[in-house]
Amino acid sequence: KVRELWQQLTGFEMVIFHLKEDHFYQRLHTTNYIFNIGTHWAIVCFDAIAISDHKILRERLNNSGHKIITITMQQLQNFGAGGVCEVRTPQNELVLIISKSAETALGTTNIIELSSCVSSVHVIDITTLEDICAGSISSLIGGLY
Repeated sequence: KVRELWQQLTGFEMVIFHLKEDHFYQRLHTTNYIFNIGTHWAIVCFDAIAISDHKILRERLNNSGHKIITITMQQLQNFGAGGVCEVRTPQNELVLIISKSAETALGTTNIIELSSCVSSVHVIDITTLEDICAGSISSLIGGLY
């Protein structure tokens, strides 16, 4: 019932996917390390998602016009998805806040792709938070609200 209410209130359709039966993936505390979605982009580590769910995720993202950035397991472990957070400014502009670790993990090509989806990109060095707490940008910004 909560899912239906959320879909009704937001106008979004929820797509449920499953993680691979791997101990590493199962102990991740949040899915945004594996799948992070913004207004016009999505960062996905398909290596962590059950193969049976790949097709539906790709279809839905492609049909919605999202630019898909596929990351590897190594990029996932270095905050390639979890280190990225989209925010909207008071002027209604979309902005990406990216940790330095995520910027390094994603590489220049992916950063350029993401940059094309927003007004600006801001890189912040929060290495201490990422190293000690295993949290990243989304945890930091989420804690403010």
